[in-house]
Parts: sequence; structure tokens; C-alpha cells
Amino acid sequence: MAASPFILNSDATVIGMGGFIGIDDAPTVQQLKGWTSSGHLRFVLGSGGGGVSAMMGGTSAHRSQWIKENCTEVPAAAYGGSPTAPGSPTTGGLMMGGTTLYDCAAKH
Repeated sequence: MAASPFILNSDATVIGMGGFIGIDDAPTVQQLKGWTSSGHLRFVLGSGGGGVSAMMGGTSAHRSQWIKENCTEVPAAAYGGSPTAPGSPTTGGLMMGGTTLYDCAAKH
């Protein structure tokens, strides 16, 4: 759900991660590693507060952890966003746990 505005309103290549509520294992951590090292993946819009996917554990939790360890959080002011509290309706609500933009090229 979080990726749909980007997919619909952009010519950029955009993928959704984790399925409807964030617990699907697509893409895997291995895929993220490969895409970032090859330069095919630059930015990730992730769940800042963890949300349902973090509570469920498994692959989605590993993916979120890898993103936090290997990508750099982009300040909202850098892309015209505004900082809001995780879980607020403007950042995805309770299910999404808030969203954070990460730059995955910055640490490489």
C-alpha cells in the first residue's frame, strides 16, 4: 500500500516490499544486497516504527534490520517532507508504523 502512490505517479522503477502488511519475504536481504551493490537500488521507503512487520519477525524483520544497518536515513527536509511522529496518519498510520526514507548508496 505504501508504494502505490510512487508506482502510480512516477516513471521510476518502484517495487513494493513485504506485501500487503509487510510480512512477505520479497525481496529478500540477499536481493537487497545485490541490488545495492550493483547500483540498481538507491532509496528505500521503510517502516520507521517497525509496525506489523517488525512484530511478526522472520524475513521482514531481517530486511528492516539490514536497511537500518546499511542505509542512511534521509532527513524529511531534504526531500520536501515534514517530520512527523511514527504512527501518525500522515506517515502511514498504526499499521505502517510511520515511514522513513533511506538512502542505500550513502554508506557504500
